[in-house]
Amino acid sequence: MMTKNNESVDENTPKTVELKRKRKQPVFQFSANPVYDLLLSLHVAFCPARKDDYDLDRNWIDAALNKCPDTLKEDLFYYFGEDEGQWCAAKLTGIFWQADTQSIPATLDWFEQNASITDIIETLLESDGIGTDWQIQANELILRSLEYAAKPNTSEKNKQSLAKQISVFSKRFPAAERAGIVAMISNPEQTRNNIAAILREWYRLVFAEEEPRLRAQLEKEVNRLKMLNQEVSHEQLFGSVIRGFIYDPPAAVERIVLVPSIMLSPAIFHMRVNDTLTYCYPLTVENLENLNEEDSQRHELAALFDALSDDTRLRILRLLAQRSMYLTELAEHLGLTKATTRHHMIRLRAAGVVTLLMREHYSYYFLRKDMLDSPSKLLRMFLQITETEQ
Repeated sequence: MMTKNNESVDENTPKTVELKRKRKQPVFQFSANPVYDLLLSLHVAFCPARKDDYDLDRNWIDAALNKCPDTLKEDLFYYFGEDEGQWCAAKLTGIFWQADTQSIPATLDWFEQNASITDIIETLLESDGIGTDWQIQANELILRSLEYAAKPNTSEKNKQSLAKQISVFSKRFPAAERAGIVAMISNPEQTRNNIAAILREWYRLVFAEEEPRLRAQLEKEVNRLKMLNQEVSHEQLFGSVIRGFIYDPPAAVERIVLVPSIMLSPAIFHMRVNDTLTYCYPLTVENLENLNEEDSQRHELAALFDALSDDTRLRILRLLAQRSMYLTELAEHLGLTKATTRHHMIRLRAAGVVTLLMREHYSYYFLRKDMLDSPSKLLRMFLQITETEQ
């Protein structure tokens, strides 16, 4: 079976609901706001378990961390580090499309003054394995916390009742996270203010000097997207920039925000908040460095052969040749953690040999069988050897 963007789909892959053709398709929105790279730089710098997933220069990360006092690093790790089960900075990328701003300082002003507190807290809370009704309960607890904070005469009985309910709710999460969950829901406005304050410090100490360079590259890419959006379908546009993902937006999604990133290569990050799905995708080396055709071919070859040169990744391809699998299933077959398996899948997807289909909280991977001849074809093309030559 072939998808509309010409990627082979194994017949065992979960089928797309045909009703999507009858419903209104999401609108596309593009952003060149460097605030996304600000967040994603924190995602890379303060998630040591995922450091190998990204190509961000370790020297840049070390230099950035050296500029921060220990107290700031502790605060950043508390909110954005993964080793202690806290909340990932990249989740907040789903919030900022609402800000009608282009500079990082103005966007952080919007975040602190106008962004929905419930959206922020619920976005940070979202996690696998916490039940299907978590959002309803979280919303109620957050709104009550905000209400009681605005009414100093709230009875002690009501405060204690709310504290007990928040404590019970926190038990949905791993033990290492519960104290932080309680603090976040009990005082959501303070949580937003704390995050805004440490983001401002990271910007001031580390990121301000990066902003002009980033903006030029991001604006160039967004202008390209806007022109492309007038020439091709949304499905074709999506497939051209979100490499290795099948275009299959959930029925409730009304808006898709495409955000180019320089910090994220080669991964793609996506976050859904309410009716909006945000994709942060890496600018390619070709776009960043204006490579000529020969250099572009060489870079594509290097990425492909690097992806195929690892024994574990070859085992993954062998498994996917049999049928599509989701991430947890692959990890179990390989005897690896999900984080390690995800690292390998990022490389294989970026090289174009596997494709990802998102369904709810599951990531389904399958082999792009149409790419099996690519190494030979690309090498012949680069070496300028015709099919008839020996």
